[in-house]
Amino acid sequence: MADITASERNTQTASAASAPRRRQSYMQSLLPLNRLPNRIRYRIAKNILRKSLLTVKVFDFNMVVPIQVPGIGKGLSVYGHRELDQYYILHNVLRSGDTVLDIGANIGYYAGIEGKIIGPTGFIHAVEPDPRNVAILRQNLELNRPAPKSQVHAAAISNQSGSIFFQIAERANLNSVVRSKADDDEKQVSRGMGNRKYIEQIEVPSLDLSDFLESATPSVNLIRMDVEGHEVQILGSLAKKLREDPGFDKAPDCILFEPHSWEYAEDDHLEPVLRSLLSNGYAITYLGSRSEPDSPMRKLGLTPIHTATEARGVTRGVYKDIPQDVAIELAARTDGVTTVCLQRTQV
Repeated sequence: MADITASERNTQTASAASAPRRRQSYMQSLLPLNRLPNRIRYRIAKNILRKSLLTVKVFDFNMVVPIQVPGIGKGLSVYGHRELDQYYILHNVLRSGDTVLDIGANIGYYAGIEGKIIGPTGFIHAVEPDPRNVAILRQNLELNRPAPKSQVHAAAISNQSGSIFFQIAERANLNSVVRSKADDDEKQVSRGMGNRKYIEQIEVPSLDLSDFLESATPSVNLIRMDVEGHEVQILGSLAKKLREDPGFDKAPDCILFEPHSWEYAEDDHLEPVLRSLLSNGYAITYLGSRSEPDSPMRKLGLTPIHTATEARGVTRGVYKDIPQDVAIELAARTDGVTTVCLQRTQV
């Protein structure tokens, strides 16, 4: 991982201070300086050669990324990584030979990370409903050898089996089952996460999470998901199953997901789902933050066990051993929490 050094930050600050105000936004678009070759390569491939795909180095593996469709392609092309809090947690909870259910796999960024950890004896179920992403996801799952066995499911995971309507956003990493409420949340608008620009609604196959887990062979050890608010329904399926069958032996050892507190309605909220899971053998073991040192965890006097500065300049934090009532409030109701890790502590 190539973090920004102190000298690079000083160079950036000095350059911005000396430039005329009208040039600052342009200069900022070129920074950080150590990523200029990647940025130039991206712009040439996108704007001059008009390529649709670009092969880039991400950590210690290669990925094919789309550069004409808005999404995570540009960020990976320029910076080579993202969301380093989840990267750290995955390396602490995932083991060689594990089976992963990756929900909202997109083009395979996390599947690539997971594949390197679980190795050729592991297995990845990659679930992705957006047709724009599916072909690239398949390619990325096969790109790096030796790769774990894998299966792509062009479907959505939910709390029902059958079919479900799916909202396709202009940015291919912001699709969702239900249209986002981000436009109504000032914090999300301020950080550029509003105005999703949905371009299409499609009907896709829907797989109930508990049914999927029950039939999965080998059993799923870890679920990772980023589903733009639909985690309430997905985790609700598992919570219901565990209430009915506390000894359900196909429940995964670990669940790693991104919460979206602004999306939840009080009558359909993440908090009671988390409380139900915690009362049936799970504990919240890690939380990740969007930005340090001004994370909501720091404001409560908590200290991260790990921080990592991404190449784009944002520092992520990882917190552990948080009192469970506090962790629930942070995970379900607090903006600035980017990652929640649940681990099964008892059956």
